[in-house]
Amino acid sequence: MDSIMSNIRHKGRASYLTYDKVNEGFVNGEKKVIGKTYAVLNDCALDAVNTICGIVERSQTNLNFELTDNNFYKYVMEDYYVGHSKVHSNGEDKFDEKYGEELARKRCLDKYHHAMNNKLRQFLIEVRHLCAYIERYMEKHGVKYDDLMSVDELKETRFPVYKDN
Repeated sequence: MDSIMSNIRHKGRASYLTYDKVNEGFVNGEKKVIGKTYAVLNDCALDAVNTICGIVERSQTNLNFELTDNNFYKYVMEDYYVGHSKVHSNGEDKFDEKYGEELARKRCLDKYHHAMNNKLRQFLIEVRHLCAYIERYMEKHGVKYDDLMSVDELKETRFPVYKDN
């Protein structure tokens, strides 16, 4: 099946964050300052796909990895994520626009990163299944592979830990 990645994948980060504020509203029929702030992260649908493809490209494995119609959509995220903050109506809470934006942004990004991490975990599970099947095949056919680096050894050699001196 043909890859749809060349038609859909966009380079770089296309997601963008916007804010919307609601300063007045009606509470029990009275017009009051309610102070709500919304942070919206838009155009996120392909972020996990882009991240996965970028990781595969940077891994320098020479794998011809392509997401096809059959497996592409399980890595598509929601198109937008929303976080909000609001002033409590107990009279003690004061509307602070800057703090409201920061809180709404944090809540929005928490939702986004939770979804992104779930998609990456799903991909990692599938990669680990693939490794298990390859090792099972090699064991079944008597192919020695114990001289190959383990995942931990690869991480140590390809991603050295930088220590502060």
